[in-house]
Amino acid sequence: MQTFPISVCGGASGSLYVVNLEEEKVIAKAQGVHDGQVSKEQQAGRPSINTAKQAMEKLYGRIDGGGVIAVQMHGDIVASSGREGGVKLSRITKYENDMHTSDNLEDIVDGDLIPLGSIHELQKTIVTSLKFDSNGNLWCGCYDGTIRAYNMSDTSTAQFPPPQKPLFQSDFTDSVLDMDLCEDLNLGVAATADGGAALFDMSTGQFFAGMMLFDGYACRSVVIVKLCRNDAF
Repeated sequence: MQTFPISVCGGASGSLYVVNLEEEKVIAKAQGVHDGQVSKEQQAGRPSINTAKQAMEKLYGRIDGGGVIAVQMHGDIVASSGREGGVKLSRITKYENDMHTSDNLEDIVDGDLIPLGSIHELQKTIVTSLKFDSNGNLWCGCYDGTIRAYNMSDTSTAQFPPPQKPLFQSDFTDSVLDMDLCEDLNLGVAATADGGAALFDMSTGQFFAGMMLFDGYACRSVVIVKLCRNDAF
């Protein structure tokens, strides 16, 4: 499903907003999906408050505005993570009284985000980055030093997402703070809290190269840039 110019945004209060950038309108939203702040002990099975605070300082320094950590959208499915740990999934839907009959997101005038569930295996870790690939796999970079890929291509089941193990799990030397993918090169890169960037194979998750970029400082963000060479002048 074509989603441009549709964007999903996470708010400081922990809410999610789906926005039509061309029309400058919020077309769907869900309030309080994630914790706004880490201010008390988390419930059993969640990261501790100390872990959450350490992760937020690694991600944002000493200035933390609160709210959602990462969001990604694939078709009408939204994946989001918060400081309480784990990944939650929602579907964009229009209200029944919406006069539009098209399935295109651009045609939604007023809608909502319907919760679909969460990925239970991730509840004990803070997910710092999310990426969907073209096959519907959801890639999760985690503060526990792992990158995990889940198949989210089938969203038709009544109990989506069904209990499942990741397609694979890769372990890195330190907490993963950001991640990027390049499907053309079958290449992924993870930015880690020890100041490094690590390359991995998207087919297997196997780490194969890395470099230390910032000695004593965290590497907070990373992106893969493809350079196009044109030898004809």
